[in-house]
Amino acid sequence: INMKQCTILWHVDDLKISHVDQAVVDSIVDALQAKYGREAPLTVTRGDTHDYLGMTIKYRSDGAVEFNMDDYVDRLLEECPSDMHGTA
Repeated sequence: INMKQCTILWHVDDLKISHVDQAVVDSIVDALQAKYGREAPLTVTRGDTHDYLGMTIKYRSDGAVEFNMDDYVDRLLEECPSDMHGTA
């Protein structure tokens, strides 16, 4: 879009949209809101850090992107039974 990459990740009802031009993201969100947000408004988060499908995604000022799943893994380990001694 506008000669730049627009990335849209879609998993069931979770989306992540990114583009260098915030107006492009806004127009996509507005279109989705008009189509799917009639009964309940869509939840939109903006900024440099996002939680998406168990990942923490951080956009750094140097252009790099960090993906971290420490919180997700910690929650998984907390939910595991303490007596896991079987074999697979």
